[in-house]
Parts: sequence; C-alpha cells; structure tokens
Amino acid sequence: MHVPRQLLYPGLNNLHYRLLRPGQHPRRSLPCQVAVKLDCPGGAVDTADNPGLAPLHLPASLRQHGLDLQHLEQDVAFRIAPYRHMAPGDAITLRWADLRLDLAPLPADAVGTAVNGVIPREVILEAGSDDRLQASYCILDRVGNSSHWAPPACLRVRGERLPRHFYTYS
Repeated sequence: MHVPRQLLYPGLNNLHYRLLRPGQHPRRSLPCQVAVKLDCPGGAVDTADNPGLAPLHLPASLRQHGLDLQHLEQDVAFRIAPYRHMAPGDAITLRWADLRLDLAPLPADAVGTAVNGVIPREVILEAGSDDRLQASYCILDRVGNSSHWAPPACLRVRGERLPRHFYTYS
C-alpha cells in the first residue's frame, strides 16, 4: 500500500486503513505501528552517484602510485567519512571493481565517526589488474532507503592475478 510522503513524519507512525463498501458502514483496520525515516543516508539523491557522500578514502601511496598485485602482502585499509543522516543499523556495501563486500551494520557508538576497515587481499587479487579500477560504497539504512553509490575513488592496479589453486579430496 502506498502512503504519500506528506502524510508521514519521521519516527514511529500509527497507520490504519478504512475499507469502504457500497451500502455498508466503513470498517477500520487494526492500527499498525511503522518506523519511518524519510532522509536517505548522505542526503537526497537525484543522480546515479550521491554527491552527499565522500569518495572512499584509500592510503595516499595507493592513490599516487597505484597498487602492484605481485607485491601485495596484506589487506588494504580504507576509511569512509561520516555522512549526513548516519544512523545505527546502516548497512554499507563496498565495491572493489565488480566485487562487493558487505560490512557489519553500523553500531550506535559509531554514528558521527569515520568507518574504518580493510579490503581483504583475496578480494583485491580476485579483481585483478585495471588501469582505472573504481572503488566505492553505498549505504542502505534500516528502513530500506538507499544512498546510491558514492563517487568512485579510482586507482591503477598492475600485475597479474595470482593463479588459483584447487584441491580435490577423494
């Protein structure tokens, strides 16, 4: 059922409907309490990218010199700057090339602070080399509002993908 935005307010809303049948008295449904959050993470979005979100912050050496897969020995750190309408339970999905990585939901004590984490070495190796690899993130809040993707951070990734080793057991 669609409820016009102007009839709702942020917070808990009590909703009900009335069933009207010709020749009968209107019947009212039981009320249903619904949590409403009208603000999208990062602010209102009119484009494919969300200008209200900062690009994914990667180490300065990677942004300047790129990344060499042959010499990658550890995970890569990242930081997401605090964003408008940051809230507990926000689910952040990180995109490294075409691969996705879901982060744990945002705890209440992290609201208003930067989100720090690492991109696993295995994900980076799986994505392989790319002259203009794009890394970004999007946010889905606890009521389903999507931020769309943050403007991408671009970097050069050199080197060949390391061969995968498959093991069979009999």
